Amino acid sequence: MKKSVVVIVLSVLFVATASAQDRIVKNDASEIEAKVITISPDKVTYKKWSNPDGPTYEMMRSDIFFIRYQNGEKEIFNDFSRETKPESKSDRKKISFQAYSYLGADFNSAMGGPTLDVSAGVRITDYFYAGLETGFHTMMADLYVSTSYALYPYSVFMVGGYIPIGLNMKGYLPVTEKFMPYLNCTLGGAMGCIDFSGRAFYCNVGTGFDLGRFSFGIGYMNLGGTMHNGYVKLGYKFGK
Repeated sequence: MKKSVVVIVLSVLFVATASAQDRIVKNDASEIEAKVITISPDKVTYKKWSNPDGPTYEMMRSDIFFIRYQNGEKEIFNDFSRETKPESKSDRKKISFQAYSYLGADFNSAMGGPTLDVSAGVRITDYFYAGLETGFHTMMADLYVSTSYALYPYSVFMVGGYIPIGLNMKGYLPVTEKFMPYLNCTLGGAMGCIDFSGRAFYCNVGTGFDLGRFSFGIGYMNLGGTMHNGYVKLGYKFGK
């Protein structure tokens, strides 16, 4: 009888001793039987349960999933069920509204003038934009007239203007989130409104870059197959 009581007591003490340890469960699901000593905002220090008189170890809190203490309490350090996946480029909105407003100038060796352009459309991912572009372009020139019908040569200051309407397309090559070089092309037609009658084919091609909300472009413009101008423009971007 006494032997039975001793065996029972020893068994209870063994079970109590076996469970009287802290269990550190790491993020990879591996476990360490330990005696936790301190917990700081960054680290956890502990001794191995199998060697309580041995060295003190450290572990980063970020590497610990949870600790089950000897009294049965559980402290969670990384709750993976609440974590959200960081937004990646593939998760971003694929299509968004975008618009531009530009002030600039068209010019060649004989004439030129200030321009106003506006474009509104959609941005498709980070690499392409398509929208309707229109505006008002002026043409000013100081022409020197010398003909057999004129007794004396004279100069004439000419002012003209037209409204371009076309499809504006931009292909981007993003360098950073703010600095985005692009290739530009607009195809459409133009309608004269000041000393320029009729309608004509209109196109411009060029390059430029967006820097945050600001946009800069240079390139070549053709009107009706006969007018060949260079252009430069500075604008502001709305939307994405």
